[in-house]
Amino acid sequence: MREILKVRDLQFGYVSNDLVIDGLSFSLEAGEVCAFLGENGCGKTTLIDLLLGLQKPQSGSIKILRSAGLVPQKFSVPFNFSCEEIALMGRARSISAFATPGPNDYKAVRQAFRELGIEALLHKNFSELSGGQQQMVLIARALAGDSDLIFLDEPASALDLKNQDKMLSLLKHLSKDKGKTVVFTTHHPNHALAAADKVLLMKLGHYIFGNKSEVLTEDNLTKLFGLPVVYRQIPFQNYCVGEFAAVFSSQLEEFHKQNAPKKERLANRKY
Repeated sequence: MREILKVRDLQFGYVSNDLVIDGLSFSLEAGEVCAFLGENGCGKTTLIDLLLGLQKPQSGSIKILRSAGLVPQKFSVPFNFSCEEIALMGRARSISAFATPGPNDYKAVRQAFRELGIEALLHKNFSELSGGQQQMVLIARALAGDSDLIFLDEPASALDLKNQDKMLSLLKHLSKDKGKTVVFTTHHPNHALAAADKVLLMKLGHYIFGNKSEVLTEDNLTKLFGLPVVYRQIPFQNYCVGEFAAVFSSQLEEFHKQNAPKKERLANRKY
């Protein structure tokens, strides 16, 4: 496999003495899916902005060897664009200055919608779609632009469980069947477990990067989120699937109340 993204000793801060990214190094090969996993505010979106050149690092290097596309968490448009028109924006590199989209551009867009199973959205008003539908259209835009590297910022954050499943399966499809390199941000360990090959854990300048089987551990996730995280296996049909579960303080409090010694319950009883 060939290396498609390489980051070395990256540093960035919106304020010079307050670094959001500090000493980060990692690399990805073509066709891999990588999850940036961390709490809100840890720099996941900032890192994507740096990788896309929307922000300039204070030091370090970023090397992207192929074309890249972005599927943002939120995307608003000031006019009533159709979904087809939104997706055609992804063809900008293929359209000469002052020219209009040609037959090949429309063909690429319709092919992307067909591959994603969203042909019914092609002529709908983009601003009238649900958040999940808009994300699918933006993915179609990245596919139509033939981006080799696709960045997605919290792609499953606004979706119900069924559509989270569809989105995570789609990320795997883009990698395994389309040969795309996919990077997505999330704060859900189970999303990384379900879809990623590589994982980057991010916490205030501390990073762990590697294969998900090595990085997604109870100890690493407990330190990352600051509360107990346990891994459990669940029998399903003839298989055994795994998931991470957080042990929330409210659950522990309820458990202690329900299992308090009998004499303590009697002492607290009001007559």
